[in-house]
Amino acid sequence: MLYFSRSKYYVLFVIGIGLVFVIQTLNGTPWMFKSIYGNDMLLFYIGGLAGTVPVFVISNALSNFQFKSIQTLSNGLILILGFQLLILKFYFALPDTYKSPITDYSAAFVILVVFIPIINFVKKYFPVILGNRVHK
Repeated sequence: MLYFSRSKYYVLFVIGIGLVFVIQTLNGTPWMFKSIYGNDMLLFYIGGLAGTVPVFVISNALSNFQFKSIQTLSNGLILILGFQLLILKFYFALPDTYKSPITDYSAAFVILVVFIPIINFVKKYFPVILGNRVHK
């Protein structure tokens, strides 16, 4: 569903990403798990709101595509959230010399790929876990 023309989405995306980078530069890096929100709480909130704009644009663009794997991951998100730490324990066990942003993104991608067959299995044999009713 498009609320704006396609060119306005590109402009919104670029503005949103630009604002996030500028605000992060001004405010510093937030570490929410450590309760560190940067130098200024107002800039933290503005950066968060600016960050939702690109997410909205990407979500809106992806809604036009019907990828089975994305739908599977979407349906099984509760499983991923619940059990990702079992896989992340292997990643956390790696020495720090092997960790970088590239390996972080690679680990996230591997988690998603690993969970596709798990979600399909749970959907077929234990649909109640995913919020579906058992059909007799």
